[in-house]
Amino acid sequence: MDEEIHKVFLKIAKMIGLYQIVVDRDVIKTDKAEDVLDEIPDEAEYVIKKSDKTYYFYLLNQPFYVWIRKTKAYDIERKKLIDIYVVKLSYEEFDIEIFVDENMNIMDVSIR
Repeated sequence: MDEEIHKVFLKIAKMIGLYQIVVDRDVIKTDKAEDVLDEIPDEAEYVIKKSDKTYYFYLLNQPFYVWIRKTKAYDIERKKLIDIYVVKLSYEEFDIEIFVDENMNIMDVSIR
């Protein structure tokens, strides 16, 4: 996995108190990846699935998931294109989006 993505994930995980992150087998079933269920060892802390530029992190026995995507944003102040990470935490109908800049600083948090 991309080292930067992993650093962002760990920062956000610590911030929201997700220290033990493990696969949610029900979520994986609904994501049409049930064929990998038997491959996942019980001691796995979390399972990562990459799709295009998005990394999905599935949590054990929780009805929510985390995804992280690296993308570009135009910074008006600095007048340049910068790398940012969009971290989305979904829980039922509740979404939190956290925007992190290239220096791992949290730029904005959006709750819907």
